[in-house]
Amino acid sequence: MIIFARIDERLLHGQVVMKWIGEVNAKQIVIADDAAAANPVLVNLFTSISPSGVKVYVHTVKDAAELLCSDELKGPDTRVMILAKTPLAFVQLLDLGVELKELNVGNMGGGSGRKKIVRGYFYATDEEIAQLKSIDARGVYVYGQNICDMDSKKPLKKLVK
Repeated sequence: MIIFARIDERLLHGQVVMKWIGEVNAKQIVIADDAAAANPVLVNLFTSISPSGVKVYVHTVKDAAELLCSDELKGPDTRVMILAKTPLAFVQLLDLGVELKELNVGNMGGGSGRKKIVRGYFYATDEEIAQLKSIDARGVYVYGQNICDMDSKKPLKKLVK
């Protein structure tokens, strides 16, 4: 069962390991990122930093969707966290049949063409905003929240018009 989905350019890092995994009681983490899946160093890093008892899968978006739609991660003992770097990855996951109830927008840093949505962690291009809106339009509650125990959920509909 998918219990948490997050956009975070850093994917699996200290804040996710120390805060989010415990907050949502994740038992499995699926990283959906084509570049990370093709990089054995990153795969090794991500699988080695996860807490004891938490299984990490690092796959391309397509392979992640296949895993998420399979019976392997649908049992009563599964508590799956999905991590991806971009809104586009979640659009693709939804297109490939993955069902989401909520999408947390965590760290999307500033950069070329990106506008500030929430100071400090949520910046997006017009294209990324359109992708987030399309996810929201599919019935997925999209919200910004960087740190679970410090920030409140900020609904996308209140952040962008």
